[in-house]
Amino acid sequence: MEPGHYVRIDKSQALLDAGRQIELLRYRLIDKGATLVQMDDFRLETLDRHFDFAIAASVFTHLPLNDVIHCPISMKHVLRDDGVFFATFFENERGKFNLDPMLRP
Repeated sequence: MEPGHYVRIDKSQALLDAGRQIELLRYRLIDKGATLVQMDDFRLETLDRHFDFAIAASVFTHLPLNDVIHCPISMKHVLRDDGVFFATFFENERGKFNLDPMLRP
C-alpha cells in the first residue's frame, strides 16, 4: 500500500478506532497515512477524493435498502473512469421484484 492511498469508511467510530489501534499496527501500516472516516451515509463526494478501486465486503448484507441503493450512486461520483467497484451481496433467488425479507441460514 502506497502512503496516503488507503481510505476506510465505517458507520462505527469504535470499529475505526480498533482498526487504527490493532490492525494498522499489526500489519505495520500506521506510517502509511491511512485515512479512517466515520460516515453514517454514503455521501462519498464529501471526501473530495477519487479512487481507482473500492471494496464493499459484507457491507450491503447489513444495510437498509435505501443505503444499498445510495452507495453505488455515490460511488459513481468518486470512482475514476477506469475504476472498479467490488461488492458482496446476497442474490434474491425469487427475482428483483421480490421485496419480502430474504432469510439466510
